[in-house]
Amino acid sequence: SKLYDGMALTYEHHQILRGSLGAGDTINALFTGAQTEVGSSENTSSFAILHVQDGSAIDVTGQYDLTITPGTLTVEQIPLHITTDSLDAVYTGQPISCQSYSLQDPTALLPGHRIEAIFATDLVQCGTYRNIAAIRILDAQGLDMTHNYSITCQWGTIRIKPAPVTVRTESGTWVYDGQHHSVDTYTIEGLLPNHRVSKAMFFS
Repeated sequence: SKLYDGMALTYEHHQILRGSLGAGDTINALFTGAQTEVGSSENTSSFAILHVQDGSAIDVTGQYDLTITPGTLTVEQIPLHITTDSLDAVYTGQPISCQSYSLQDPTALLPGHRIEAIFATDLVQCGTYRNIAAIRILDAQGLDMTHNYSITCQWGTIRIKPAPVTVRTESGTWVYDGQHHSVDTYTIEGLLPNHRVSKAMFFS
Protein backbone atom coordinates (compact mmCIF):
# COMPACT_ATOMS: atom_id res chain seq x y z
CA SER A 1 0.00 0.00 0.00
CA LYS A 2 1.01 3.65 -0.38
CA LEU A 3 -0.38 7.18 -0.30
CA TYR A 4 -1.80 8.48 -3.56
CA ASP A 5 0.92 10.02 -5.74
CA GLY A 6 -0.61 9.81 -9.20
CA MET A 7 1.60 6.86 -10.12
CA ALA A 8 0.46 3.26 -10.52
CA LEU A 9 1.14 0.98 -7.55
CA THR A 10 2.53 -2.44 -8.49
CA TYR A 11 4.07 -5.14 -6.34
CA GLU A 12 5.87 -7.96 -8.09
CA HIS A 13 6.55 -10.33 -5.23
CA HIS A 14 5.23 -13.74 -4.34
CA GLN A 15 5.85 -16.55 -1.88
CA ILE A 16 5.01 -20.24 -1.70
CA LEU A 17 2.65 -20.81 1.21
CA ARG A 18 2.14 -24.57 0.83
CA GLY A 19 4.08 -27.29 -0.93
CA SER A 20 7.42 -27.04 -2.67
CA LEU A 21 9.02 -27.10 -6.10
CA GLY A 22 10.72 -30.14 -7.52
CA ALA A 23 14.44 -30.15 -8.13
CA GLY A 24 15.34 -27.94 -11.07
CA ASP A 25 11.88 -26.29 -11.19
CA THR A 26 11.44 -22.51 -10.99
CA ILE A 27 8.45 -20.17 -10.97
CA ASN A 28 8.02 -17.64 -13.76
CA ALA A 29 5.58 -14.93 -12.56
CA LEU A 30 3.85 -12.26 -14.59
CA PHE A 31 2.13 -9.52 -12.54
CA THR A 32 -0.65 -7.53 -14.19
CA GLY A 33 -2.24 -5.83 -11.17
CA ALA A 34 -1.97 -2.07 -10.78
CA GLN A 35 -3.78 0.56 -8.69
CA THR A 36 -3.43 4.29 -9.39
CA GLU A 37 -6.46 6.02 -7.85
CA VAL A 38 -7.43 5.80 -4.19
CA GLY A 39 -8.94 2.39 -3.49
CA SER A 40 -8.02 -1.28 -3.56
CA SER A 41 -7.80 -3.97 -6.21
CA GLU A 42 -6.39 -7.49 -6.61
CA ASN A 43 -2.73 -7.87 -7.43
CA THR A 44 -3.56 -10.07 -10.39
CA SER A 45 -0.88 -12.33 -11.81
CA SER A 46 -0.20 -15.49 -13.77
CA PHE A 47 2.39 -18.19 -13.03
CA ALA A 48 4.22 -20.82 -14.99
CA ILE A 49 6.50 -23.46 -13.53
CA LEU A 50 9.50 -24.28 -15.67
CA HIS A 51 11.93 -27.18 -15.42
CA VAL A 52 15.40 -26.14 -16.49
CA GLN A 53 17.73 -28.87 -17.70
CA ASP A 54 20.79 -28.64 -19.93
CA GLY A 55 20.02 -24.99 -20.63
CA SER A 56 16.48 -25.66 -21.84
CA ALA A 57 13.24 -24.72 -20.06
CA ILE A 58 10.23 -27.01 -20.19
CA ASP A 59 6.78 -25.89 -18.96
CA VAL A 60 5.76 -28.31 -16.23
CA THR A 61 2.93 -26.21 -14.75
CA GLY A 62 0.47 -29.01 -15.49
CA GLN A 63 2.35 -31.26 -13.08
CA TYR A 64 1.32 -29.08 -10.14
CA ASP A 65 -2.02 -28.42 -8.49
CA LEU A 66 -1.45 -24.67 -8.49
CA THR A 67 -3.60 -22.40 -6.32
CA ILE A 68 -3.05 -18.65 -6.65
CA THR A 69 -4.18 -16.36 -3.85
CA PRO A 70 -3.90 -12.76 -5.08
CA GLY A 71 -2.75 -10.04 -2.75
CA THR A 72 -4.29 -6.58 -2.54
CA LEU A 73 -2.97 -3.28 -3.86
CA THR A 74 -4.18 -0.32 -1.79
CA VAL A 75 -3.74 3.39 -2.53
CA GLU A 76 -4.68 5.59 0.44
CA GLN A 77 -5.83 9.20 0.54
CA ILE A 78 -3.30 11.96 1.22
CA PRO A 79 -4.01 13.67 4.57
CA LEU A 80 -4.65 17.40 4.04
CA HIS A 81 -5.43 19.80 6.91
CA ILE A 82 -6.80 23.23 6.02
CA THR A 83 -7.32 26.16 8.41
CA THR A 84 -9.40 29.12 7.26
CA ASP A 85 -8.43 32.52 8.61
CA SER A 86 -10.42 34.65 11.05
CA LEU A 87 -11.56 38.25 10.71
CA ASP A 88 -12.91 40.95 13.00
CA ALA A 89 -14.85 43.56 11.04
CA VAL A 90 -17.23 46.44 11.62
CA TYR A 91 -20.70 46.53 10.07
CA THR A 92 -20.66 48.39 6.77
CA GLY A 93 -23.97 47.36 5.25
CA GLN A 94 -22.00 45.49 2.59
CA PRO A 95 -21.11 41.77 2.42
CA ILE A 96 -18.00 40.85 4.39
CA SER A 97 -15.85 37.78 3.76
CA CYS A 98 -12.43 36.38 4.60
CA GLN A 99 -11.23 34.26 1.69
CA SER A 100 -7.85 33.12 2.93
CA TYR A 101 -6.57 29.89 4.44
CA SER A 102 -3.39 28.00 5.25
CA LEU A 103 -2.20 24.42 4.92
CA GLN A 104 -0.68 22.59 7.88
CA ASP A 105 1.70 20.91 5.41
CA PRO A 106 2.07 22.89 2.15
CA THR A 107 3.98 19.97 0.59
CA ALA A 108 0.98 17.63 0.96
CA LEU A 109 -0.49 18.82 -2.35
CA LEU A 110 0.94 16.96 -5.30
CA PRO A 111 2.74 18.97 -8.00
CA GLY A 112 0.19 20.45 -10.40
CA HIS A 113 -2.64 20.18 -7.88
CA ARG A 114 -4.34 23.25 -6.42
CA ILE A 115 -7.06 24.08 -3.92
CA GLU A 116 -10.32 25.66 -4.99
CA ALA A 117 -11.99 27.22 -1.94
CA ILE A 118 -15.41 28.85 -2.22
CA PHE A 119 -16.24 31.03 0.79
CA ALA A 120 -19.53 32.55 1.93
CA THR A 121 -19.87 36.09 0.56
CA ASP A 122 -23.28 37.04 1.97
CA LEU A 123 -22.38 37.94 5.56
CA VAL A 124 -23.81 41.39 6.24
CA GLN A 125 -25.47 41.54 9.64
CA CYS A 126 -23.67 41.79 12.98
CA GLY A 127 -22.86 38.47 14.56
CA THR A 128 -20.30 35.68 14.81
CA TYR A 129 -19.99 33.21 11.96
CA ARG A 130 -17.79 30.21 11.12
CA ASN A 131 -15.61 30.92 8.10
CA ILE A 132 -16.70 27.84 6.17
CA ALA A 133 -15.59 27.09 2.64
CA ALA A 134 -16.39 24.42 0.06
CA ILE A 135 -13.07 22.75 -0.75
CA ARG A 136 -12.06 20.97 -3.95
CA ILE A 137 -8.67 19.80 -5.22
CA LEU A 138 -8.08 20.26 -8.95
CA ASP A 139 -5.24 19.09 -11.16
CA ALA A 140 -3.53 21.11 -13.90
CA GLN A 141 -6.30 20.19 -16.36
CA GLY A 142 -9.02 21.26 -13.94
CA LEU A 143 -10.09 17.69 -13.17
CA ASP A 144 -11.48 17.03 -9.69
CA MET A 145 -8.92 15.15 -7.57
CA THR A 146 -10.67 15.70 -4.22
CA HIS A 147 -11.39 12.00 -3.73
CA ASN A 148 -7.65 11.32 -3.53
CA TYR A 149 -7.29 13.47 -0.40
CA SER A 150 -8.50 13.02 3.17
CA ILE A 151 -9.40 16.63 3.98
CA THR A 152 -9.92 17.96 7.49
CA CYS A 153 -10.79 21.60 8.09
CA GLN A 154 -10.49 23.94 11.03
CA TRP A 155 -12.83 26.84 10.44
CA GLY A 156 -11.87 30.36 11.40
CA THR A 157 -14.34 32.92 12.78
CA ILE A 158 -15.79 36.07 11.24
CA ARG A 159 -17.05 38.59 13.78
CA ILE A 160 -19.05 41.56 12.49
CA LYS A 161 -19.33 44.21 15.18
CA PRO A 162 -21.83 47.11 15.32
CA ALA A 163 -20.66 50.28 13.62
CA PRO A 164 -19.85 52.99 16.19
CA VAL A 165 -22.23 55.97 16.10
CA THR A 166 -21.83 59.13 18.17
CA VAL A 167 -24.84 61.36 18.95
CA ARG A 168 -24.39 64.84 20.46
CA THR A 169 -27.45 66.71 21.66
CA GLU A 170 -27.37 70.49 21.68
CA SER A 171 -27.39 72.56 24.89
CA GLY A 172 -29.70 75.43 25.84
CA THR A 173 -29.77 78.08 28.56
CA TRP A 174 -32.80 80.07 29.73
CA VAL A 175 -33.75 82.51 32.45
CA TYR A 176 -36.36 80.95 34.66
CA ASP A 177 -39.83 81.81 33.50
CA GLY A 178 -41.88 78.93 34.83
CA GLN A 179 -42.21 77.39 31.35
CA HIS A 180 -40.99 74.04 30.07
CA HIS A 181 -37.97 74.33 27.79
CA SER A 182 -36.25 71.75 25.61
CA VAL A 183 -33.71 71.51 22.80
CA ASP A 184 -34.64 68.98 20.16
CA THR A 185 -31.59 69.25 17.95
CA TYR A 186 -28.57 66.99 17.73
CA THR A 187 -25.64 65.98 15.55
CA ILE A 188 -24.71 62.43 14.67
CA GLU A 189 -21.45 60.96 13.44
CA GLY A 190 -20.81 57.51 12.02
CA LEU A 191 -24.02 56.81 10.12
CA LEU A 192 -23.39 54.86 6.95
CA PRO A 193 -24.39 56.33 3.58
CA ASN A 194 -28.15 56.12 2.95
CA HIS A 195 -28.79 55.46 6.64
CA ARG A 196 -30.78 57.92 8.74
CA VAL A 197 -32.26 58.27 12.21
CA SER A 198 -35.88 57.19 12.03
CA LYS A 199 -36.91 58.69 15.35
CA ALA A 200 -35.29 60.70 18.14
CA MET A 201 -37.02 61.20 21.49
CA PHE A 202 -35.84 63.80 23.98
CA PHE A 203 -36.56 63.81 27.71
CA SER A 204 -35.99 66.81 29.90
